[in-house]
Amino acid sequence: MRENSKTLTAIFRNNPESLHQKGVNRLKLDSGCLFSAGRDGIVNQYSLSDCLLTKSYKNHIHWVNDLEISESLIFSASSDSRILMWRRDSENSKPLNSIFAHRDYIYSIKFVGSNLISAGEDGRLMRTDLDSKSTELFSSQYSIWSIDCSQNLIGLALSFKVTDKKTAKILDFRNPKSELELKGHSNLVRKILIRPDEKVALTCSSDSSVKLWDIGTRKVIETYSMHSSSVFALSSYWDQEYL
Repeated sequence: MRENSKTLTAIFRNNPESLHQKGVNRLKLDSGCLFSAGRDGIVNQYSLSDCLLTKSYKNHIHWVNDLEISESLIFSASSDSRILMWRRDSENSKPLNSIFAHRDYIYSIKFVGSNLISAGEDGRLMRTDLDSKSTELFSSQYSIWSIDCSQNLIGLALSFKVTDKKTAKILDFRNPKSELELKGHSNLVRKILIRPDEKVALTCSSDSSVKLWDIGTRKVIETYSMHSSSVFALSSYWDQEYL
């Protein structure tokens, strides 16, 4: 990992009634704005230049668990089992569309090409196009905590509630039935990231470790043990030397 890294902290102050009333599940940076997904069912948009709230997107009736931004569109995934599509910065605060691809909580979404990939408590991995046509890519008896996608691969962090498995899976868009399993964590895998060149992956776990994997061999390249408790989230800067 990069040594001597710096941390940037910003404090967003505004009227209490315009901020989240409950916890924040996800943050997303895009084009000078910070987007936050809240447990109050609201997506807030803040300006990074002055740390002020500029817009709120309100329609979900349960937690918002994940966000994806594609040019002028915002997608929000919720425990109300809906994915909502919004027009960014539009004066109309109503969602453009509602996507009903899942039967339960939706935990993770990823925009790939012209398709939205989503997963959640129902164990289904779904692909939805901009016309809201959904196709099932993969189905599991276990819930899917998070996903990450590259051009050809999909990484899955699954919740094995009734077994002792502590693995992540990697699927191929071209053949979703072909599965690679990454075994090495001693507790649940919470998040997976795939490097764009599809050679390595990164996972974090409730065993307090972060692991770097060779996808081709499914072997651990390095284990990072800097945390003292569960690691739930990852973000990465990929280059040839650092992550």
